[in-house]
Amino acid sequence: MFSRSQRAKVRATFDASIPARICGLVPDLPQDLVDRACRIAIALARFDESLHALHIDLPALMLRSESAASSHIEHLTSSARNIALAEITEDVSRNARTIAANVAAMQRAMEVASDFSIESIEAIQARLMEDSAPQLVGLRNQQVWVGGTGISPHGALFVPPSAARVPELLEDLVAYVHTSTAPALVTCAIAHAQFETIHPFADGNGRTGRALLHVMLAETGVLTQSSLPVSAGLLHHVDEYFDALSAYQSGKVEPVVRVVVASLRDALVIGQWLKAEVVDLMEEWQERLDGRADAAIRRLPALLIRHPVVDGPMVAKELHISAPTMRKTIGEALGLGILSLRKTRGAERRRKTYYQADAVLEILEEVANLPALLREAPS
Repeated sequence: MFSRSQRAKVRATFDASIPARICGLVPDLPQDLVDRACRIAIALARFDESLHALHIDLPALMLRSESAASSHIEHLTSSARNIALAEITEDVSRNARTIAANVAAMQRAMEVASDFSIESIEAIQARLMEDSAPQLVGLRNQQVWVGGTGISPHGALFVPPSAARVPELLEDLVAYVHTSTAPALVTCAIAHAQFETIHPFADGNGRTGRALLHVMLAETGVLTQSSLPVSAGLLHHVDEYFDALSAYQSGKVEPVVRVVVASLRDALVIGQWLKAEVVDLMEEWQERLDGRADAAIRRLPALLIRHPVVDGPMVAKELHISAPTMRKTIGEALGLGILSLRKTRGAERRRKTYYQADAVLEILEEVANLPALLREAPS
């Protein structure tokens, strides 16, 4: 499977990194960067509070966007419709099924992460990997490397520390997060880069590390009520993000702080845009529903924010209604333009009927294409 030249690079030994301990670290950063990190943290906290006041499960929509963007960073892409459709049928592409699994795993992962600890770190990775690669769940007991070939670490872009060092390095990381006196976003950025440097798992480190950013934002008191599409922000700085991680691994802290702070600012802009779009959509739907006393149809919009593609059984289950009421509710929603009818492809007997909230899917699709909005937003 490997060429002669690739095999010739393999040697008897190799060098693995030995990351510095960071507990007690006081980073030397430019004051303008520190000030910006503090301003954005305050803006994030205010936005978090404003979401809490809404009677809409906007965090669920943001988490869906977050999972799709995190998968995109790993070079997995699919349409918002197909990702949502993959939750109710397998008649979609493999990418769509994989990303849908990531969405579900991210949702479960955030549920188990009550604090920043080694236990919660392991729990998040387990949730992310338990369906796709259960054999890789847990702290690694082998050497891993980033880049190069699969034959050996020789020629890799980065060789993380040996497996024997991982537990003590994670203990140091957790201690740093709990004792850091740096501004919250600076602490989150450094801890994220340190986690990716430790690379404690055989697989899933990238997605776990990005999920941990949410946990640390809660741990430091920045986001206590909701989540933001942090990976959507990182996606707009993806080259700088990987360059900054490489710089951190060579001892430079400032680049990763800058890119994480910039990404969180972008995540805030995206979150504010999402909030405005969804609030407008919900108001528009409620206007269409005026005069309709039926409780089921009035509860449908909230379901569609969480699940923009549904089928009959899902509607009946989520709204706790009978099959006849479900059919009536879907029929009304179709007539009002809240839902549209679609069928999966395939032979006639295998085709399945489902319903989609086109307006919600359009919002999700636009999240991945907001460079102009991000450029125009104040810093």
